[in-house]
Amino acid sequence: MLNVTVAQIAAPTIRTDLGAGSGTVQLILAGYTLTYACLIITAARIGDRCGYHRLFVLGTVVLMVG
Repeated sequence: MLNVTVAQIAAPTIRTDLGAGSGTVQLILAGYTLTYACLIITAARIGDRCGYHRLFVLGTVVLMVG
């Protein structure tokens, strides 16, 4: 939920930079929250199947490469 809170705090800047209305900013935040939640659920399912340690190492490698 920390990432969602950060995105909500950044909403006025997003609104100014994009020149969007409040409805558009709400749609952007809802899409971000939904995408984030789906990725967390998917990662948890993969962790159940492949092992949490293996998934953690893979995530760390992807983060370092990125």
